[in-house]
This record gives sequence, C-alpha cells and structure tokens, in this order.
Amino acid sequence: MTSEGAFSYLASDYGLKEAFLWPINADGQGTPQQVREVIDLVKKHQIPAIFSESTVSAKPAQQVARETGARYGGVLYVDSLTSKSGNVPTYVDLLQVTLDTIVKGLTNK
Repeated sequence: MTSEGAFSYLASDYGLKEAFLWPINADGQGTPQQVREVIDLVKKHQIPAIFSESTVSAKPAQQVARETGARYGGVLYVDSLTSKSGNVPTYVDLLQVTLDTIVKGLTNK
C-alpha cells in the first residue's frame, strides 16, 4: 500500500496487488474519504506495510499504519533524486533504495 498509485509496473512484475491512497497526479491527496477507504481496505486484506513517496506528505500513510496496526515501511523514491550526499543521488540508487525499502517493509527485516 502506497500513497500514490505509482508502482503498478513493479506490482505486476512481482505478482503483487497494488493499493494506494490516491491515483497518480490526483487533485485530492490524502482526503479524509481516501484515508478512511484505505483503512478499511488494509484491515480487510490484512496488508502488512504502508509506504509513502518522497514527493508527498507521509502523514496520510502514517495515519493508515497507526489506525490499522500495519507497519509504516518508509519512504519510496518515485521520480526524484537527492543531492550527491543523499540517499538516492543516481537513478540506480533510486531503484535499489526503493526495492530495499519495499522488501524490508514487507518482511519486517
């Protein structure tokens, strides 16, 4: 479960089901209705981890995690690099850090 529907390709490639608070580039991001619907979805399907993206607020995802007992898995990098001294200074770093974060979030390791 992510904040934004930006991981369809990854979910498809690895046989995962994708859930998100809002579609890509949506006008409403983390509205009370979106959060409530996702809380219900996470509880119903016992989704183990919730992630947010580096380009949006983590608060809605963290709220979903708190209210459902799911782990907050951390920040995923979708389309933004950091400075040379940051976590993802290159595109390859972006891919590696994002995949590592997903694996750690889903496996709790």
